[in-house]
Amino acid sequence: MLEGPPFSFELQKLTNKFTTTAFPKVFRDTKLPGRPVAVGQATILPKPEPSPPKTSYASVSKSVTNGDSPIVPTMQKLPVQSPPQNHLVVLVNSNGNRYDTLLPRTTPEVLNKLQSRQESSGRKICNRHHLLGYCEHGDNCIFNHDPLNAVELDAQRYRARKQVCDSIKGGYLCEDPLCWCGHECPDRRMCRRNDCKFGDYHNITRD
Repeated sequence: MLEGPPFSFELQKLTNKFTTTAFPKVFRDTKLPGRPVAVGQATILPKPEPSPPKTSYASVSKSVTNGDSPIVPTMQKLPVQSPPQNHLVVLVNSNGNRYDTLLPRTTPEVLNKLQSRQESSGRKICNRHHLLGYCEHGDNCIFNHDPLNAVELDAQRYRARKQVCDSIKGGYLCEDPLCWCGHECPDRRMCRRNDCKFGDYHNITRD
């Protein structure tokens, strides 16, 4: 047995059964002094606050399954622009004849004003821009895009309906919801022209 510091009580009983050797120049023959331990000086750290749970689709789905109200992040809804609603419906009566929506009665003064504007600018008024609400040619359009007020707009729609739709000439139903031409005489029963191009299309019923 190799002896350094004095044997403990349990090893001291075995010294009579084994050869004991000591190396005082290599190993110390005394025990290391014990270090005092301070009692009651331990620092108690605060318990860390639990981090808030992250919201995920899985956690939302689980909360719905358990009957809880899910926490769904709010998203800002952007306004949706609707396309122009004019002339998006084809109106057909029980006889299978297409008819046009009624227009406010216009005056010769407004019609003459539009005609003068057209002549002074040298360009016809763009029906696609004013009556449909858009024109794919934009600023490159050969027709006039100058603004029209509400009265002038109704007058221009009346002027456009003075042009007979090809469907009347061909004897078929016009199914184009964007067609701005007339499918009946815009003056209807008030028409006094014996040679009106609309022929029998003056008294189209709305039933």
